[in-house]
Amino acid sequence: MKVTGTVTKRLNEKNILVKIIRSSACGGDCHTCGMCHGGEADIIAECTDLVQEGDEVLVTISNKRYFSISFAVFFVPLCVILLAFLLCNQYLSEALSALISVSAGVLVFVVIALLFRRLKKPKATKKEE
Repeated sequence: MKVTGTVTKRLNEKNILVKIIRSSACGGDCHTCGMCHGGEADIIAECTDLVQEGDEVLVTISNKRYFSISFAVFFVPLCVILLAFLLCNQYLSEALSALISVSAGVLVFVVIALLFRRLKKPKATKKEE
């Protein structure tokens, strides 16, 4: 996946903050559908090129990584919530089971989010005019 963005800040020698325009997952026109919330997002990308604030960059992330992150962040916590609820519901009250299962799902989400922050960042290269 490649997306063009604008450098908003140089964080250090390797990393920059880039403002991108998110595209829809379906590739459609978000303004007519209204189902997804496109718009701007700030991402941190690795960039060794000499770029300054306001420069256009091309941010590249592999599709495999993009979909694996999406799967881990959304699907895994949901499975943990359902599994925890089914296991707890046999021995505890429904309210306590719900509380434990949601807490477990949130905990798994936080752990996954922290782990992904340590992974390599997307690459950004200065866009040629």
